[in-house]
Amino acid sequence: MQAIQDQNPTSSATDTSEHTNCRIQIHGALHPLWADYVAGFTLKEAQGQSEDVTVLSGCVPDQSALLGIIMYLNQFSVAIQRVEWAQPLDD
Repeated sequence: MQAIQDQNPTSSATDTSEHTNCRIQIHGALHPLWADYVAGFTLKEAQGQSEDVTVLSGCVPDQSALLGIIMYLNQFSVAIQRVEWAQPLDD
């Protein structure tokens, strides 16, 4: 498998001048190795209302990049509970 960032050679994980924060809440716990496949995102386990969840947090350049990550997770039948789109980061 190839990391999401590797599929777009013009993107930079450290250049967030025009990127937007987003959080993706996943049902259950993801193995920490998933961080390698969603480059630039951090994984954090949390307690949901009645079950464990994993929260992926990171920056995306636009909605199409976010959709790519969602589709990538969907290929592996990862149950997405919530996607939150935050304000753009200020430098």
